[in-house]
Amino acid sequence: MKRNLLINLIVYYCFALTITSCQGKVNSDQSAKLTDSLKVNNTFIEYTTVPCLSNLLFSIVHSNKQFYKNEEFFYSLTFKLNNGNRRMTIEARLWDAPGKQQYKGVIKIGNALFLCSGDLEKDSLFKAKSASVIKTPLKEEDSENESYPYAEEPVLKGKFVDCKDKPISTEIYTKGKIILQ
Repeated sequence: MKRNLLINLIVYYCFALTITSCQGKVNSDQSAKLTDSLKVNNTFIEYTTVPCLSNLLFSIVHSNKQFYKNEEFFYSLTFKLNNGNRRMTIEARLWDAPGKQQYKGVIKIGNALFLCSGDLEKDSLFKAKSASVIKTPLKEEDSENESYPYAEEPVLKGKFVDCKDKPISTEIYTKGKIILQ
């Protein structure tokens, strides 16, 4: 049953991509409907990023592998675009205590997953992978109380300028010291 539902979701996603390819960009209503239908099974559209941002994400995973096991944790990436200004926050979260984010996509770096929310489709840093979705072990948050003491101070905060166009105001909340690779 779950396999059939996943196959149906993938077919639906492929159909939506085909329509969008013929009509240009996906409008926000189409994107929201597709994202909502995939979220039912904690399946998210896979995104890729430009190399400069991929390097940062790889460095985060590499610097934190002793603190966060992929079976227990994921990285929550929130990206906002406001009047041309980019803002990104990344933090480690437990699969069974994800907070109240409205995730719409996933970026895979090695075996680690970054669940993404915000304005991904509005910026050239992120690109949806054609016909690719990833099932996650994400669980619905039961209560307002979180069972894991998340980092309160950012390990990295400032303007990320490795990408050639506009800088990204960045805050990263993890335990490991980030060393860019």
